[in-house]
Amino acid sequence: MDKFKRLGCQMAKLIMQHKLPTMVVSVIMVSIVLVGISMHLYYSSDAFRVDLSRPDYVPYRAQIDNSNNHNRDMFEAQGEVTGKVLDDFLQKYKQEEKKADGARAFASDVLSDDQLGVSGSGNGAGSTTTQGQDGSSE
Repeated sequence: MDKFKRLGCQMAKLIMQHKLPTMVVSVIMVSIVLVGISMHLYYSSDAFRVDLSRPDYVPYRAQIDNSNNHNRDMFEAQGEVTGKVLDDFLQKYKQEEKKADGARAFASDVLSDDQLGVSGSGNGAGSTTTQGQDGSSE
C-alpha cells in the first residue's frame, strides 16, 4: 500500500513539473475517446447508411432530384453579384420576411408543418392534431 502512495506522489510531482505537456497529452486522449464514442454511435445507429457524402455513394448523388419547387426558390450561393441578383435576393428575402412577420409566435400550432414551411406527407402520421395549452386537441 505504501508503494502505491509513493507512486502517486511521484506522479503528482511529475505532472506538476510538466503542466503543458500533461495538458496536451490529456486533451489528445480525451479527443480520441470522444471520436471513438461518436464513431461507435455513427455505425451502431445505421446513420452511415444514409450518409450520401461517403465515397461509396458517388453514383447515387446524380440520382437526387433537385427539380422541385423548393429548390427553384433557393438563392444561388455561387456566382457573380449583379444588380439583378441583388434584386432577386431582396425579393426572396422580403417574401420570407412577410412569412416570418405573419407567424403567430404564441399560437399552439407554431411548430406545425405549415408554419415551418415543410410538407407533412412523409411523416407517416395520418392526421395532424395539435394540443393546446389547456390539453385539448385542436
